[in-house]
Amino acid sequence: MTDRLTERDGDVRRPDSAGALNASLRWGFPIATLACLTLGGWLYSQFPQHIELGGVLLRVGALLAALWLALPLLNRPMQWLPPGLLGLLLCLGLVAAARPRLLLLAVPIAGVLIGLGTAARFFRVIQDSSPPHRDDSSRR
Repeated sequence: MTDRLTERDGDVRRPDSAGALNASLRWGFPIATLACLTLGGWLYSQFPQHIELGGVLLRVGALLAALWLALPLLNRPMQWLPPGLLGLLLCLGLVAAARPRLLLLAVPIAGVLIGLGTAARFFRVIQDSSPPHRDDSSRR
């Protein structure tokens, strides 16, 4: 199967990569969640000078735990959602957990990136759906 976009029944679909993505998320989320929660709790309780870092890790761990619990519901949209958009939303969630005031800068940047990605996909679909060029010299 090619990596190019294909058109089937009027809608644009990507190659099915949900199986590989699901397998990596099945183990990645629990490991990252437990690592963030454990390290955050340990830093928060043992080192008062690193209380901010411990609090951030606890928030990120809680966010990853919520995403891990919602993973079965997220599998269906992952098949039609552009992969870059999901990563961008996850990064925005991490920014919100770590430094909420930084969202004033991160959200407009994310909007520009989403707009550029949409324009690139739009022009790629138009280019892929153009009719093939006929060569009249081969008829002679």
